Amino acid sequence: MKKLNPNFARVILCSAMTLIPVSAAFALEVTMTQSGTLSHLLSSDEKANTVELTVVTDNGAGLNSSDFAVLTAMPKLKTLDLSKDNNTSIIPDNAFAGDTHIETIFFPANLSSIGAGAFNSSALAGTLSFPASFKDVTVFESSFIGCKSIEAFSFPENTAFSAADGVALTFDGSSLLKYPSGKTDPAYRIPDGVTSLASSAFADNDNLNSLTISSSVISFDAEPEKVFANATGLKEIEVESGNKAFASVDGLLVNALARELMFFPPAYDRQYLTVDGSVVESVPMAFFSRATSLKRVVFTEGVKRIGYRAFRQAAADISIPIEYIQLPTTIETIDGEAFNSLGKTIKQFVCLATVPPTLTGTSTFRESNATAIVFAVPAEAHSAYLASQLVNDNYPAGGGGSFTAGQIVTFNSISVEGGTPSQAYSAKGFSIEITADANGDKLFSNWETSTPGVTFTNASEATTFFKMPATDVEIKANFAYPVAYTVTGATISTSGSAVPGTVVGLRTDLNKTDDATGEILTFKEWRVVDGDGVVIANPKAVVTSFTMIDGDVEIEAVYAPIYVIDIVGGDCLLEAFEGDEVEITAHTGKGQFKMWTSETEGVVFADANSATTTFVMPASDVSIEAVFDSAGLFEVEASSTAISIAGNSILVSGTGDIPVEIYNVSGVLVTKEMCHDEVSVDISSLCAGMYIVRAGDISRKFIKR
Repeated sequence: MKKLNPNFARVILCSAMTLIPVSAAFALEVTMTQSGTLSHLLSSDEKANTVELTVVTDNGAGLNSSDFAVLTAMPKLKTLDLSKDNNTSIIPDNAFAGDTHIETIFFPANLSSIGAGAFNSSALAGTLSFPASFKDVTVFESSFIGCKSIEAFSFPENTAFSAADGVALTFDGSSLLKYPSGKTDPAYRIPDGVTSLASSAFADNDNLNSLTISSSVISFDAEPEKVFANATGLKEIEVESGNKAFASVDGLLVNALARELMFFPPAYDRQYLTVDGSVVESVPMAFFSRATSLKRVVFTEGVKRIGYRAFRQAAADISIPIEYIQLPTTIETIDGEAFNSLGKTIKQFVCLATVPPTLTGTSTFRESNATAIVFAVPAEAHSAYLASQLVNDNYPAGGGGSFTAGQIVTFNSISVEGGTPSQAYSAKGFSIEITADANGDKLFSNWETSTPGVTFTNASEATTFFKMPATDVEIKANFAYPVAYTVTGATISTSGSAVPGTVVGLRTDLNKTDDATGEILTFKEWRVVDGDGVVIANPKAVVTSFTMIDGDVEIEAVYAPIYVIDIVGGDCLLEAFEGDEVEITAHTGKGQFKMWTSETEGVVFADANSATTTFVMPASDVSIEAVFDSAGLFEVEASSTAISIAGNSILVSGTGDIPVEIYNVSGVLVTKEMCHDEVSVDISSLCAGMYIVRAGDISRKFIKR
């Protein structure tokens, strides 16, 4: 290689090229023998257009801060290979912070340390591999913050670190150092043998939804808020049985030794939470302050304390939608502002304790104590609560932080056999949701109750509501084995099974195409083929229902061609099926009605001389005319209206102003325009199917393809 300068040597790597245009993208290898000279080794064009750069050091030279500044200023640099640099041992603080170009880096062969913030919010992507010389454990806490494209770490021949599934661990696997911020797996289980989680272990990862902590984990090296900082996708944390340090309740992390809730996952999305008092005694300060999904929280026996601002929103733009909170008999203390600012959604508190809990601090229920909100208590303890701090007159620091005496009410119990109520207790007047449980091969049939005053919104629905009376409530869900039913001919509803007595929906399209002939057919009716006692609610409607019987049922959706009736001088249905009896009525004001006439074969009038009569529809379109006595008061002119169809337009011409109306085959008007001697109606927006166009006294059938 030709020596270009006593301080360096450079090789331009270009496949099968001897000349490189000024605007080309470079892949370069540069040898540096003096620190701080990288800027001089690269031309302006190379700095601007190099995509891949390999830096080789010699003569004891290593990269310094000015050299790193050159690298971060190269706008197209994607791959930086420092693996042939044997002299650089430290990457300084913030060296590549915010770099948006370098995606792949191969570290110096003898790298020992990476400074704080060195790669924060950089574009590094894929797998990051460290040399055997690297031993700096602090790097994972402070040097890769916000690097959301690093998917894995690798430590070949390194005796300080190891990796499992791309996750950085200490060499012995006892400490989980860093879960890559760009790792895309939605769920992760911490490996057996890991005993501690490092500070920032799961920070900045947006993809992880579910974390399982194995039984071997016994400590966190920092507060959970730091270990999981900006882990915005985390919805739940589960802890395996046998773990003595931690536990979980409904996806929330618990300090098992302190018996206290420990961490609320940022993306927690459950609406209903039960806090198990056998695991949790205390709720810490502000624990539920970001609970933007919770609607109902039940604390079971064993919970003793609700901490300061436990449910107060963390910021003005955060809404906590809780409607119901239940406190157990064991509750002893509620700290200041614990239930502050829930007034937009909270409806009732239920407290099972017969001894009123002590309120500490101030504003415990402020903005959660509007007139319609109640605090329900056991009937036998009602007088004790009226004399307690739960009434504003007795509240510390001047009152205003609890309730009026009228808001302290009693509750009753809700018992559901075969189902689950949304809450087990309620004050009078509140809407309670009940849901039927699974019951093997049986299906839900209906709800029943012997409690006076209980009325179900829909007793046949597996999930329904009732309004709480001023008594204990007992409800039973009934179940039965389903019976099969068959649906034929329908385009939407299919065969299935249902419990006798339940309502089964039927639905089909208005039109369908005959598979054999390609002809468009129209829904005529639902027909019971088999099933004594089956009654269809509306046999002529495309959407209807029937009540299931205890026996075989077969129902057919009947389709047939529908034919148009073109009537002049009278009114009737615009279309009918073969065999339908059609009533026709002559117009008034046209002169003296004389008779009905038709040239359509098969049309026979019941009384051709009657202004109102009927005929039976043949298997064809029909033309009918009312004949009036021309010797009357005036002479009726023959219709001069003409209708033609061209592509997506209907052309109508006539004398004077006449309405042009288009109906679907159900007789529903879909569009209307006025014809002033002539009009073109655009039908491009109509769905495919059969339609009737009516202009003045004449009508025509057409099919929109």
